[in-house]
Amino acid sequence: MQQRTQIQRLSGQGLAAAAIARRLGVDRETVNKWRGQGEPAPITRSRGSILDPYQDYLLERLGDFPEMNAKVLFRELNALGYQGGYERVKIFCRGRRGDRAVEPVARFETGPGEQAQIDWLETKLSVEHEGQRRRLSAFIYVLGYSRWSYLEFTVGQSQPILFGCLERALRASGVPAAILVDNMKAAVLEHGQEEIVFNPAFLAFAEHWGFEPLAAAPGRGQTKGKVEAGVKYVKRNCLAGQQPATLTAAQQHGNWWLQAVCNVRVHETTRQRPVDRLEEERPYLRALPEQDFSYRPQLQRRVYLDFTVRWKDNFYEVPMAFAGKLVQCQELGDELSVVHGGKEIARHRLEAGVGRTAELPEHKVGLYRPSYPSHLPYQREAFGKLFPEQERFVEGCIKRFRGNAAYHLHKIRELVAEWGRPTVDLALEQATLMGAFHVRAVRQACRRCATLPPPPETDPPARMLYLPPVEQRSLEVYADHVR
Repeated sequence: MQQRTQIQRLSGQGLAAAAIARRLGVDRETVNKWRGQGEPAPITRSRGSILDPYQDYLLERLGDFPEMNAKVLFRELNALGYQGGYERVKIFCRGRRGDRAVEPVARFETGPGEQAQIDWLETKLSVEHEGQRRRLSAFIYVLGYSRWSYLEFTVGQSQPILFGCLERALRASGVPAAILVDNMKAAVLEHGQEEIVFNPAFLAFAEHWGFEPLAAAPGRGQTKGKVEAGVKYVKRNCLAGQQPATLTAAQQHGNWWLQAVCNVRVHETTRQRPVDRLEEERPYLRALPEQDFSYRPQLQRRVYLDFTVRWKDNFYEVPMAFAGKLVQCQELGDELSVVHGGKEIARHRLEAGVGRTAELPEHKVGLYRPSYPSHLPYQREAFGKLFPEQERFVEGCIKRFRGNAAYHLHKIRELVAEWGRPTVDLALEQATLMGAFHVRAVRQACRRCATLPPPPETDPPARMLYLPPVEQRSLEVYADHVR
């Protein structure tokens, strides 16, 4: 095909057959054969397909049910005796479906201050940020009544970034009664048919700023059509033809676009400019509280076999079914929230001190053996009476061995009978300095202290007063001064 194309191209330039043959290194008869012929006819197969006997059935089923899945049709054909593969059925169904039914949607308008909508736009652009190339994202916020928009470019879509962008949008406009989000994990953990499980941190954020969180149903873009239109507008108008090098450059362009284009254009639906309509909506928007929202991120923890998680040197129980699994822990005020698989499985009040365990009786329901009481409180009290100045060693031992610290504290008290209390007390100080909070280190320290030579016991030297010699003089020298 390549040789035929070259022959026809050179022939169209007016070269003779002999010249074309010399240039291409072929025979002159080959050139005469191909120079006058047109495009070759396509190759068609006359061989039938194993699916041919079932085509009428497939067309009938697709005519009645255009949305029927190819896997369902493949399963029905197998019941009819079809011996072919699934790919043939899928290719046949592709392009033979009828027009999809279009669901009519009524336009939904909200009153002033009633609702705002937010969404993320993940662009295909990359910018330089902190020495790395990062994917550029856009946070978009639209007020439902005025269509006033807020845009901020970021290099991520994490929960802290979402909270920062949303807070700045609320400060620029005001707080509406409700904010509609999609099913982003930073806001919605699970969207079921009967219940919507919001992220605990997002609920705390909404409660702090005073708005009601709403979530659009999965696959229902019409529910948040205002921000969906805003996403398309940013993509086709703001970012069209743009190649920002840095995040700062992208944000500068976004700020200019909001002030010079987006919020000052005449909106096609409202027939007003969003900035003018925002002034009408502003009396219905609430001001933000003065105090800032304190956000504490989720951290991953492994549940111990005694179904507790460690948080800041204390331990918190979770249901025993989660022993050995990874969970997410997050502080919410003075409480600790433990989440697994998008659901909160436990919540405790934060414990003060070190080595304490927060228990919940319902977490032990169904335990195959009884849990025995811990001897740690008793051993800790007895150890403190014997060694009142070694509280640092006790905290280090509990932090490392948890409930098994009772064994070490008990064995250390038994060393007093063998080595004496002063020796064990000195050994505890040495073990604490080395960070070895166990009985083996204390026993070895006792042996080292016992092998040291005792300090010399000598009488302290008597204190002597050395005075210079005094010249003996006669008292007659004072006669003139005595009357």
